[in-house]
Amino acid sequence: MRFAEHLVLAAVDVDERGQKHVLGLRERATENAAAVRVLLADLVERALNPDRSLLVVVDGARARHKAVGGRYVERALNSQYTGFSNLSTILTDLHLGTNKMFPCGAGLGLLDVDGNGDVYLCHRFPGVEEHKYGNVRQGGIEYGRLTEFVNSVQVGNKPVCQTCWIRGICGGGCYHEALQEFGEAALPNLHYCVFLREWTEYGIGVFTELEQKNPGFVEKYIVRSRSDVPKELS
Repeated sequence: MRFAEHLVLAAVDVDERGQKHVLGLRERATENAAAVRVLLADLVERALNPDRSLLVVVDGARARHKAVGGRYVERALNSQYTGFSNLSTILTDLHLGTNKMFPCGAGLGLLDVDGNGDVYLCHRFPGVEEHKYGNVRQGGIEYGRLTEFVNSVQVGNKPVCQTCWIRGICGGGCYHEALQEFGEAALPNLHYCVFLREWTEYGIGVFTELEQKNPGFVEKYIVRSRSDVPKELS
């Protein structure tokens, strides 16, 4: 975050009552992975136990993702798993050779039903009339409209994605993000493209390092712990 001309990196804890507590601050000229690693190392030095189960929410910048990723790799090389889903997902996709036609299961194996029985594309869409697909109490699901939408958003139907080397991992991006950013759920997440390509490239580097230095870790500790992998691998 910025205060006037100052860039400040902050680590904030949220307790069980929802109260926020500042755990650490560092002023830096730029936000980069090295600066974030210094902040994380300081937290550990001041008694933050990295071996406990922690829910870490990384806001925004690539530097923070890579700093947490660096800690992930350190522990992985010692056969210790860290629950950083952004990186675990990439490693799982690379290990399984994922080639996505869609970014997620919305409209396929996933729908959202609100308290009134209205059916929406996913849990992020309640209240968005354009993506309400019937009511379970009155007429059921409108499969025709739903199928029409799902067919339209296959990554193969998004021209701008056809030259992107990560289209089989990205799948075109979150429908709700596209709706919020561009007003149309079927559009690709162009505002995330650069970040996603850089993050995927980083993930490939991590995957290669783990396969070389701790072979078997990805399958044993990451793939088998996920609920969405093929049953024969779980």
